[in-house]
Parts: sequence; structure tokens; C-alpha cells
Amino acid sequence: MRNKDIEYLKDKVKECNLSVDDKLLLIKYLEGRSPDLDGFLKTFFSVCEVGKDILDLFDIDIGKYL
Repeated sequence: MRNKDIEYLKDKVKECNLSVDDKLLLIKYLEGRSPDLDGFLKTFFSVCEVGKDILDLFDIDIGKYL
């Protein structure tokens, strides 16, 4: 992913209604030179009630991650 895409994801996480701890955990996966997108998605799916609205918010097609 490009840096601007990662920054977009971070911004969306910061704006969502998750707990501060969950937000920090998700953002941690997006830090550094090689963001851990698999870890991010697994954690995202486990801390969120993943519904169509949330997937649309992050513009995620889960088909490629299943």
C-alpha cells in the first residue's frame, strides 16, 4: 500500500467509535516501513462488529482476505 493509503486508514481508525485501546492497537499495525496489514485486518475483524457499513467506511473488499 502507498503511504497516503496507510495514512487514510490511520485517520479513519482515529475517527471511528472504538475504544482508545482498540484504536491504538490497530494503528500500531499500520506503523513503520512495512505495515502489518494482515495483523491489522485480523484485529480489525475481531474488535469490530464487521457489517457492510463498516466495510464500506474503510473501502475493504473482504473477499480477498478470506
